[in-house]
Amino acid sequence: MSQGQALAQELESGGPSKTLENAGLCVLALDGGGVRGLSSLYILRSIMERVNKERKKELKDDIKPCDLFDLICGTSTGGLIAIMLGRLKMTVDECIEKYNDMCERIFANKGRPVQVHFKTDRWYKLGSPSVEMQGAFDYTILEACIMETISGGAQSTEDAQNILLNNDPSEGDCKVFVCATKGEASDTTARFRSYNSDSPDFSTRGATILQAARATSAAPGFFEPVIVDGITFYDGGLGANNPSMEAWEEIRDVWKPRKDNVADIVSCFISIGCGDPGLQTIEQGAFKFLTESLANLATETKKTATRFHRANGELFREKKCMRFNVEQGLQFVGLEEYKERNKIKNAAEEYIMHPTTIDNTYAAVERLAQKQCMVDFA
Repeated sequence: MSQGQALAQELESGGPSKTLENAGLCVLALDGGGVRGLSSLYILRSIMERVNKERKKELKDDIKPCDLFDLICGTSTGGLIAIMLGRLKMTVDECIEKYNDMCERIFANKGRPVQVHFKTDRWYKLGSPSVEMQGAFDYTILEACIMETISGGAQSTEDAQNILLNNDPSEGDCKVFVCATKGEASDTTARFRSYNSDSPDFSTRGATILQAARATSAAPGFFEPVIVDGITFYDGGLGANNPSMEAWEEIRDVWKPRKDNVADIVSCFISIGCGDPGLQTIEQGAFKFLTESLANLATETKKTATRFHRANGELFREKKCMRFNVEQGLQFVGLEEYKERNKIKNAAEEYIMHPTTIDNTYAAVERLAQKQCMVDFA
């Protein structure tokens, strides 16, 4: 009997499945940050390599993030990565290769001048319906890259644009959601999900993978927004560039722990940032407006990480929650500077080899190793 047949037989007979009894939920939350998202992938790769090294000791096959995490979520860059890892079931190495290719193709041509048009005399933040902004980069190239990724790199991508994000995963499958911001209410974060939800927000239901990927990555000033079911969506970074709080709420809503105590059902919660970008100042017109807004996003990301840590301090002390984020080396690396890939890789590797990071990585691996994966049941 093959492994797949054995697994199917066990599931049909009500046998083992990837449930809370298998040591709790494992969750991965990925920040937004443009090309610096590569740093988060290198960090994740180091974690997965150690997980699979431990599995080899027990003569088990290598696994992918989608086999290990119950929920993968992300915003902007992190949203694209979450879709690739969780919904498209890529390995980390496959994701790194594809992400490098996407960044080079999208940002290879120097962006056109950013133009900001205000519909009123008031000063509004990015994403406001009172601000119109032309994207500096061609969103059609981004769409082409996404469709090729969905179709597995095949020449024909005609059907790729119609594949739904929601594939209604079974009990044991990895769930994915990505954050976007509603243009009609710029302080409202929407979640595009790969699974059914009791959420009263109908605007993201029935979205395709392409629509969700475009919505979460439509950073004002970089790409035009996308319209889904008549609603305009911008980059989720405008409201939840660090999606940790969104993930915590989603765990509560989907898995419904007793007394809404999410901490009781979480075994390992890993949040990965895209590195500290530093603060840059550009003095001319629309670029100054864009840069100041992006600097605010970086500040808000740190504030969210601090709030999340304070709210779950005990879980951090128990090494159930962990935050990984390159602290040095990525200052002044712009969201679109794909030619800085080696700099990003070097900064990530230095961070990974830091003693504190090594300790946290081993703690994460120890937690993740407790998770019984479906592929182990055959």
